[in-house]
Amino acid sequence: MDRSTNPSHSTAVPLVSVLMPVYNGLPYLNEAVESILGQEDVDLELICVDDGSTDGSLAAVRKYAERDRRVRVITQDRGGVTSALINGCRAARGEYLARQDSDDVSLAGRLREQLAYLKANNSIVAVGSWIDHVGPGREYLYTLRFPADAGELSCLIAERKLAPRHGTLMIRRSAYDKVGGYRLFREHTESTTAQYANQKQRYVDLGIAAQRARQACGSDDAVIGAAVDAVATQTTPSTQAEQLASRRLYEIGRKLWINNDVRCEVYLRQTIKSRVCTVRAALLLAAAKVRLFPWWRRARPVMWSLPHYQPHPVPGRLAESAGRPR
Repeated sequence: MDRSTNPSHSTAVPLVSVLMPVYNGLPYLNEAVESILGQEDVDLELICVDDGSTDGSLAAVRKYAERDRRVRVITQDRGGVTSALINGCRAARGEYLARQDSDDVSLAGRLREQLAYLKANNSIVAVGSWIDHVGPGREYLYTLRFPADAGELSCLIAERKLAPRHGTLMIRRSAYDKVGGYRLFREHTESTTAQYANQKQRYVDLGIAAQRARQACGSDDAVIGAAVDAVATQTTPSTQAEQLASRRLYEIGRKLWINNDVRCEVYLRQTIKSRVCTVRAALLLAAAKVRLFPWWRRARPVMWSLPHYQPHPVPGRLAESAGRPR
């Protein structure tokens, strides 16, 4: 059941509707909300769709709604990210739709730059941004850059060499409605990419096939229907999420080692304890000891903790940068 929890929101029609699905988003939620409300020179509303949170996230976004009339809160029973986005888009009033995840941060100017680009280029229906990937403690890992040229970017997407990063997008509402919006073709309680990471390419292929079907005959019902039948009986091994979480720890440690960041040690030690990627993590930890730590510290383990870290099934984005519109 979908419920709007702050009917006293502003009646003025905003230009941009920012959609933020929320499920147990603490402790990053406040930073994510503040990064949107702090965007300047953009007439916006922030629609937070709580997806059955149990950690106090709903109370947190309601407090923002009480203080700032731009914030709207919608609640629903646990249905997953896609369901939350469908309900959020249904309630959105803006001419443009922007995405923001509850554990991401939009740098100052992101929405302003994206909006200006769409206004200046009528043939473009969506823009994204570069992304700064960070660790659970906001340790900088690397920047994911995309081509700035729209033609080059479109070709890379069409050739399946690149996939847009969903959490960075701003889309024209008219384009969203024209293609039929989000479709919930499989019921589950986690995002498709997160729970079925090893099948990511299949979903990329599905999107491309659906687009071609719409261009050819005006409907993608047959393609979507075939996808439903194909995945109806698929399951994910119970150990897969733990393995992916361990690989994520290893990748964070590896990136920090590349950046000469001594905080790599805690992530590599956690990887070794998980018994996944053990050899690689141990070799990298030994290299880190020689490369990053002076001799008098090599015999003593670093006792840092992982701040606010809850294992997540796949390597993921925790922070966004405004970057250049793409």
